[in-house]
Amino acid sequence: MRIVVRSFGSYREAIGVGRPPVNVPQGSTASRAWSVRLDAHPPLRGQPRPFAFAVNDAHVPLDATLRDGDEQVPVPPLRGGGSGSGNTMPPQGGPVA
Repeated sequence: MRIVVRSFGSYREAIGVGRPPVNVPQGSTASRAWSVRLDAHPPLRGQPRPFAFAVNDAHVPLDATLRDGDEQVPVPPLRGGGSGSGNTMPPQGGPVA
């Protein structure tokens, strides 16, 4: 089956394309599709593994089964911030706008 994988940041830079189609075996999970993509785009092996996936604009578990035509987005780990980095902001009250 064929899915589209939308990529951002270092993932996009590693493969040179933002939305490549990927052929994966029928019944593949979100995690398995990433493994197929690593085989198709070896430069991705130098990138950190996604900490999550979204499929069709919704976050899904790693074992979520994909369907033909789905759009998968690997969510890369976020960097920066954290204690002692100097890049933190104090919490603010109220809703985030």
